[in-house]
Amino acid sequence: DPFLGEQDPFDLSYSQITFRPVGPPPAPLGEPAVGVNYNAYEASTCVVRELPVKRVDAQGGGYTLTPLNPAALLELPLGDMRFPFFGKEYDKVYISVNGYIVFEDFFRALEDYDLSGIDLFDGGDEDEYSIQEILDSPNIAGHFMLPRISFLFSLLRFTDGGQAWGRILSDRLVVTFENAVELFYNPYSSPTRNTVQVELFFSGQIRFTYLDSFVYYGLVGISDGQGAPVDPTGVFDNVEPAFGLTPFVHLPCAPSQLSINPVTPPVVSFGEDAMFTADASTPEGIGLPFFMGQWNNFGEAPFADLGDGSGKFLWATDYEDIGAHTVRVTAQVDNMQAYQDVRVVVQDKVVLPSAVNLLLSTDTLDEDPSVSRPIPPGRPLIASYVYYHPYSEQSPLEYAEGIYMLYWLRNGQVVSALTNSLQVPANIPQPGERWSFQITPITVTMLFGAPADSPVVTVMAVPEIEGITPVQGLTIGGDTVTVRGKYLDDLLFVKFGDVPATSIRIVNDEEVEVITPLHVAGKVTVSVETLSGIGRSIDSFSFVGDQDDPVNEGEGEEEKERRILGCGNSENSGSSKGLDLLLFGIVVFVLLLAARRPRAISDGYCD
Repeated sequence: DPFLGEQDPFDLSYSQITFRPVGPPPAPLGEPAVGVNYNAYEASTCVVRELPVKRVDAQGGGYTLTPLNPAALLELPLGDMRFPFFGKEYDKVYISVNGYIVFEDFFRALEDYDLSGIDLFDGGDEDEYSIQEILDSPNIAGHFMLPRISFLFSLLRFTDGGQAWGRILSDRLVVTFENAVELFYNPYSSPTRNTVQVELFFSGQIRFTYLDSFVYYGLVGISDGQGAPVDPTGVFDNVEPAFGLTPFVHLPCAPSQLSINPVTPPVVSFGEDAMFTADASTPEGIGLPFFMGQWNNFGEAPFADLGDGSGKFLWATDYEDIGAHTVRVTAQVDNMQAYQDVRVVVQDKVVLPSAVNLLLSTDTLDEDPSVSRPIPPGRPLIASYVYYHPYSEQSPLEYAEGIYMLYWLRNGQVVSALTNSLQVPANIPQPGERWSFQITPITVTMLFGAPADSPVVTVMAVPEIEGITPVQGLTIGGDTVTVRGKYLDDLLFVKFGDVPATSIRIVNDEEVEVITPLHVAGKVTVSVETLSGIGRSIDSFSFVGDQDDPVNEGEGEEEKERRILGCGNSENSGSSKGLDLLLFGIVVFVLLLAARRPRAISDGYCD
C-alpha cells in the first residue's frame, strides 16, 4: 500500500467473514441517522468449504454480470428492496471488476472535472496518482474515501478466464467472482484463481465467502466513506501506534454481541397477509431476548413477542395499503440491544412479464424456427424471443425489460458456459444431440416472469455401418448377425437387400443384433434406417444355398452324365441335354417303323 507499505500476509482461502449490524437504533424511525460508525458492526470469521449460494438451484439461476470492464462500474438496481449501510439506505449498488461495491458511479461524477495528477505525499518524490487510480486501485486511501464494500479489492480481470454472476434472492443480493485472475501474477507460472461470493442482506448484514483465494495486492473490509482513520502517532508525540489492518482470520466465529438474524422482507399483493418472524443471534450464556415492533404506519404495529426468543409480525393488507412500509424490530437482553428495519411491500395485483414467440433458428433457408425438428450438423443455433408486459409502454421504468436469464440445454442439461448467449457456434452441436433454450423474462425492477421453453432441435446423425459379423448366412434365413457402427439408436429397420430382418435387438447406439430373413442366394447390401436417415454397406453380406442334398449324396459325375430323357442332373452341360434329345428321337423313330411292318395272316395271305 502507498501509505502503509507491505503487511503481514494471511490466508483467506476457505473462510467466511460476516459483518452483523449490532447496537441500538441510531435515530428514531423515519429520521436520518448521523454519526453511525464502525461500532455498528461486529465481524466474525468461520471456516467454510463451499459457497452459500449456487448459481442454479431449485429457486432459479443467476445472471452473468456483463460488462465488467476496467474503469467502469455496473449498476444493479434493487427494485423494491433497500440495502442499509452505515445508517443510510440505498436502492442500487455498483459493481467493479476490481472486487468492490460502491453506491455511486464515481467515474461518471468525475467526467466533468479537470483532474490532473495529485501528490499524495506533500511534495515528495513519490509517484503521482490520479483521483481515478486512487478510487479504483487497492489502497487504504481509496478504500476509505467512499462508502465501500471491498470483498476482494485487487486488480482483477476475466480476460484470462473466470466469470462473474449475480442473483437477486428474496432476502439478499448475491455477487460472485469465480476463478478471477489478478493482474499481478508471475508470467512464468500459472495464474492464481480467486473465487469469492458477497451477500448483501436487505437487513444490512454482509457476508464474504472465499474458496481459492490468493492475491499479491488486496484489501478486504468495509468503509463508511469518512476517510482513513487518523493514526494518533501523526498527531501526538510519545504515543503508541494504534492504527493498522485487522487480519480477519484471527476473529472468532461465535458472535459476542446481540444481533437480529436477517429477515426476508414480505412482498405481497393487497388483500394478502404480510408476515414474518424475527429471531436473534445471541452470545453464549445469556438469556432469551425480548422482541418489540413499531412501524411508520398508523396505530400500533401488528407485532408480538412469542416468548421463545422470537417475535412475529402479521398484517392483513388492503387496497389502500399499496406501497412500501417499514417495520422496526428491536430485540433486547440484559444490557444488549439490536434492531432491524424490515421493508414490507404491498403491491397491486402482480402482472408478471412473459417471453413469447420463442424461435430457435439455424440460419437455414425455408426452415420453420417455431417447431421442433431435426437439423443438419454444422449449423449455428440462434435464439430469439419477444418480451411482453402489458404495462411496459405505460410504465417503462417499472415494467420494461431488464436483465434476462437464458439457458441453453443439451440433452436436457444446462450448458452453463453459454448462459445468456443468444447464439451457439456451429462447431458445438454434435450429431445425435438435442438442443433447446429456456428464457426467463425480468423487468427492470427485477420482477421475474415464468420460464418459457423453445422448440427442440435434434442434430441429425445419419447411421454408419462399420462392420458386419458374420458376413454370410443361409438362404433360408434365421442366422444371428451383428451390425456395428455409429448412431444406431432410434432404429426403424435393418434390411438385407430389400428384405427386412425378422428380428432386431439394440445393444447400444453402436451395435445391434438381427435375425436374417429368407432370401435368394447372392451378395446383398445391408442398410440401417433410423429417424435421421439411412446408412448402407454395399454387397457386404452373402446368402448361400444348403449344399447337403441327400438325393444326390454319393453320386459321381459319370453317373450324372449317363442320365437321359430329362432325368439327368440339372448341372449337365448343353451337349448332354442334346444327346438326350437325340436318343429320344431315335426311340420314337424305331417305334413308328415297327408299327408299319406287314403282319402274318393265319390264312396265308399277306396284307
